[in-house]
Formats: sequence, structure tokens, C-alpha cells
Amino acid sequence: MMIHLSVGAIIFYSKNVQHIVLLYRKKTDTYHLPKGTVEEQEHIMQTLHREIREETNLDIDIQKFVTDAKSSFFRDEKEIKKRTLYFCAIQKKGEITCLDNEHDSIDWYSIERALELLKKKGAHHTLGYEDEYGVLQEYCLQYKIAIA
Repeated sequence: MMIHLSVGAIIFYSKNVQHIVLLYRKKTDTYHLPKGTVEEQEHIMQTLHREIREETNLDIDIQKFVTDAKSSFFRDEKEIKKRTLYFCAIQKKGEITCLDNEHDSIDWYSIERALELLKKKGAHHTLGYEDEYGVLQEYCLQYKIAIA
């Protein structure tokens, strides 16, 4: 069985500002963490930097591994198992801009607001994607970030 491998990031504005990037897709009315598919012959760190630049216009400093989220989706009536490796990162340079054609907007959100948006309008509910609300919750638990 084929496993689809992706990488994503919880990107913080800075070490001192607890705001993260979320992308929004109007077509599905869903919020997402930046992520993308590992291409053939590409190392996961190359993918992470490439996808973040493509989706957000940011260069990042990768800090730590957060979690391995599993999900599945259907393509041509076949179920494909998916693994997405999530990392914590900090904006190094660039200003957030929605550069891809998959998303309609991008912005910085407090962790509390991001959790709220991912819980209510995360792609997990409507599209069956990995639970990014759970990914962000896991980050908060690992690094003892108090959330309401």
C-alpha cells in the first residue's frame, strides 16, 4: 500500500510572539497549517522549506519535531494512507503572502484563536485530512503552553 508523505509546520512570528500562520481556503471554508507533499528524491527538510516558501513566502528556522499525524484520502476510488510530519518553526525573513492557488488568504493568529479556527473549520471535519487541531494541541502539551 502506498503511503503519501507530507511535511508541515507550526510557524511562529518570533520566539517571543505566540502567533502562528494559518491559511484559509474559501472553496471548502477551511483553515490549514502550511504543509505539502514530499517529492521524489527530495529530503523532508527540503520539502518543508520549499512548501513553506510556496505557500507563505516565508523563510523559516526549523526548531523541533512536533508530531506525526496520520490520515487517509481517496484518489481514483483507492484509499491512500497519509503521514504528515509536523515541525515547529520561526519566521526568519519574508512577509506572509498567499502565493499558491490552493488558498485564498493567510494571516497570523494567536494560538488560542488558531485552535478555535482549526477546531471549528479544520479540514479534518469536512475533507478527512489530518487533525491539525490535534497537532496544535499536541504542540501546546509538549511545550507546556497554557491554553484556555
